[in-house]
Amino acid sequence: MNNNAGTQSDGRLGPERDSMLEIGEHVAQKWIFERGRDNIRDLLPGPILPPVIDKELLIEAEKELGGSLRPYQEARTWLRDGFWERVYREFGIGIGKSD
Repeated sequence: MNNNAGTQSDGRLGPERDSMLEIGEHVAQKWIFERGRDNIRDLLPGPILPPVIDKELLIEAEKELGGSLRPYQEARTWLRDGFWERVYREFGIGIGKSD
């Protein structure tokens, strides 16, 4: 069993939220570095990723986890949240969360 697995409320094993957020942020950082700030601006304001980028994000995450995220909708949502948190931080965009 890998370190990223946790138990979901229905008893199935799946990735933990913190792990998914971290992977999402890591992939976003890599994307920004490789593609540049000008390209990431094409994604804004979000929060919907173009399908090709969403697929890239999922593939990268599955590589890091060593397994499929297909059965874990909630984990995929957390992954996307982590991606957007990093993008918004990079561009100084507030995401409407109250402190």
